[in-house]
Formats: sequence, C-alpha cells, structure tokens
Amino acid sequence: MSKKIIHIITGLKSGGAEKNLFNLVTKDNSFEHIVISLTKYGFYEDVLKKKNIETHTLNFKSPILIIPNIFFLMCILIIKKPRVVQTWMFHADIIGVVFGKILFKKVIWNIRHSDFENIVFKHSLLLKIHRALSFMPNKIICCADSIKKICIERGYNERKIHTIFNGVDTYEIKDLKNSKNNKGKITIGFVGRWSHQKNFLFLFKLIHYIKNSKKINNIRFLLIGENLSYQNKHLVKLIDKFNVSSQIKILKKTSNMERFYSKCDFTFSCSFYGEGFPNVLLESLACNKPCFAFDSGDAKLIVNKYGQIYKSRNYKIVSNLLINFIEDLNRYRNLNSRKYIINNFSVQNMLNNYNLFWNEQ
Repeated sequence: MSKKIIHIITGLKSGGAEKNLFNLVTKDNSFEHIVISLTKYGFYEDVLKKKNIETHTLNFKSPILIIPNIFFLMCILIIKKPRVVQTWMFHADIIGVVFGKILFKKVIWNIRHSDFENIVFKHSLLLKIHRALSFMPNKIICCADSIKKICIERGYNERKIHTIFNGVDTYEIKDLKNSKNNKGKITIGFVGRWSHQKNFLFLFKLIHYIKNSKKINNIRFLLIGENLSYQNKHLVKLIDKFNVSSQIKILKKTSNMERFYSKCDFTFSCSFYGEGFPNVLLESLACNKPCFAFDSGDAKLIVNKYGQIYKSRNYKIVSNLLINFIEDLNRYRNLNSRKYIINNFSVQNMLNNYNLFWNEQ
C-alpha cells in the first residue's frame, strides 16, 4: 500500500497551519510527504524545498490558469498514488475533496478556524459550500476542541470529527527560562501576521493607554509576523496615530523563533476571534515564557496556570490587567511551563495521532 501523503493547502505564508504542516512533513519518517499549495510565494515554500520536501505551487487566484491548475493537480494525484489526501483550510478542503473523490482518493480535512461567525460576511458562500460538502471527506481533523464543538453545532457530521492538538518541537525550541534582555525593560512579545483578526488597533490603543497612564514606564513590545515591517504603510500609520513608536520594535520575520522568544519576558495575544490552538502560546510556554492572552479558541486549555487569560474587550481594563500581570511576573517565571508542554503538546504527540489516522485509511 502507498506510503505517500499529499497535502493540499491554500497557501504557504507564515502562519499556524503552515507551521504545523511544516512540522508534520519534516519530522515524520513513516510516510513520504508531498505538498501542493494553491497559491504562490509563501514563506514556507522555500523552507520546505530546502528540507527536500517535494513542493508544488499553483495559482488558483488567476482565472486564466484555473483549468491548467486543475489538470496539474489531478495529474499529481494520479501519478503519485497517495494513500491519503490531507487538506488544510477551507479552500483547500473544498478543492481537495472534490478532485480527490473524483479520483477515488481517501481525503482528510483539517479545520483550524475557531470562530466562523466573524468570517461569514466575507466568506459566507465558501462556508456554505464547505458545510454542504462535509459528508465527503473520510475524516475531519480539528486542531482544537473549540473548533470541533463549533463544527458540530453548525451541522458537520459528529462521527467524522476528531481533535488533534498542535504540537511544538521542543528540540528546536529551547528552555529560555533564564534568558535576559539587555535593555533593562519588560519586553513583551507579539506574534501575528498583519490582519484584522490579530487586532492591531486594540494593541496600539492598549500601548498608548499604558504609556499615558505612567503606571509603568519600562516596557517595550516586540512585533514579528507576516507583513509586519516599516514598509507596511497601514501599520506605520497606526503607530504614528497612537504615538507609540518608542514603545515598540518590529523584528524581521524568521524561522528561528527561539531567538525572538529569548528577547521576551512574556507573550501577549489580543485576537478576539479566529484562534483555534495558537502556536505562539505553545512556543512561548515551551521556552518557559508566560502568556497573557484573550480567551479565544483553546487558549485557556493551553495557558493553564502558566499565564493569564482575560475576557474583557475594553483596552483600558486589559491594560490594567496587563500591568498587574507584570507586577506578578516573577511568580509565573518560577513555574515549569516547558515540562507541561512536553508532556501534553509535543510534536511527537501530534505526529503519532496523525499517523493513526493515515494508517487507518
């Protein structure tokens, strides 16, 4: 029987789904993995190729190229004879299950978005199609219990849906419990691509409020993520509007996140929707760096006692909670969050669970 898995993903930009796909295909030795991206020019495209993972990028955004792209996709599915077609994210789920089933392939979906309601306006037709086709995949994997619950509530087949939590590579991510920054400041890490979901407006309001409150002066925020740079005019406009340039520093995107976390005292997340099982929280805790995060997706399950979860959407209230968290930071620093992550959310745990599903097919 074939030992090949073909992964179809919407894109290979820097994000949680892409990082977990990367971890799976580069760490797993049980199957040969082939990656097909439906769009071009993603951060992980070059990274996967450097790891000698067969990677193909299509261009489904171009109407002219849709027919040639479909032909190429079907040729790969026929020639490679995969045991399973594993799809990632809504567009890839739909395209993968339609053409996979035409060719009599086993298809497993991977759903990673925890809050459908906030994307209905923009993608309502996409979600309706996705739900209508949800009887077709052999299995549906969710990366969080919160996502599984939402899918069932929206009419997806409960018997097909299973949860596999994201995993972090604790060999790659080191214990940084005793790392110190050299600026004598409390340094707060913020990881996220430039998007409405990551709530940058709230972030800058919060920083501006803390700055003007003068309750705490020695803080800075380190920002890193897709399209976060001083060439992003919209980002720079927000920074200038709230006059917080001296409180933040934008770092160049890197695959070596350990270096980023080594500069941080803790990480901060303010996404009010769309987070399933945030990798940034896993990575931060694996480095023994506490987390201060909004109660979205499975954040509460991840953070546990190794940080603080907040529910308020008022930046003034959250600012004061954050200040209190900083004042109590030493208590969280003394906890061993790394051991907790290794025992519960390792890459190996994730690999073992995926292998169980792939071997069943």
